Amino acid sequence: MVVFHDVPPNRPTLGVVQFTDERGYKASNWLWVSWIPFVPFGGCYADRIESFYPHYFPLRMEGDVTRAAAISLAHSRLFSDVHVCEEGEATDRFDYTLTGRVMRMDYARSYWVYCMMKVCVVAWVLGAPINSSRTVLQMQLILRDRNGRVVWSWLTPGGRDTKRIAQGLYYNSREVYRMISPLFRNEMNDALEDLKVFLETQSYR
Repeated sequence: MVVFHDVPPNRPTLGVVQFTDERGYKASNWLWVSWIPFVPFGGCYADRIESFYPHYFPLRMEGDVTRAAAISLAHSRLFSDVHVCEEGEATDRFDYTLTGRVMRMDYARSYWVYCMMKVCVVAWVLGAPINSSRTVLQMQLILRDRNGRVVWSWLTPGGRDTKRIAQGLYYNSREVYRMISPLFRNEMNDALEDLKVFLETQSYR
């Protein structure tokens, strides 16, 4: 997480409002086609990554992502106080309030059998990938002043919101369970850099 040391002593306060989950519910599974002779791979897809791995991604999207963002904001030292607001809690005591929208946090996987289901284990033992996985994160952060006006926003840039990995018997076997964290951390760090520029243009008593 990014930390800024060149911050003024009179930093503003921030209330973090619960993020909204705007992901879809689409899911499909065609891993079974890999059993058909001469088909090279099967696959699966879900708009919600936790639907594939509920034990490894026990997400409560609104609360977990909100708290993770608040931790990054507090760690950055851009604000003198960062408070996660409960639903219905008044926010007029803060200089700013921040909320967010999670539009995508989906997952897709290809399962490689190389057109030879019965002997593909040989390829895997020799180091060929078993799976290739892709995760996409897209979110928007929105900052409002005391009057409720939007004064700053950040949207995940296209092309930097995707993480892809190949998994084999000897590599990345559990990396899929850690794919979201680096994406979220990188997006928050970029957002904080941009937010710092905005805050430097403001003055506080």
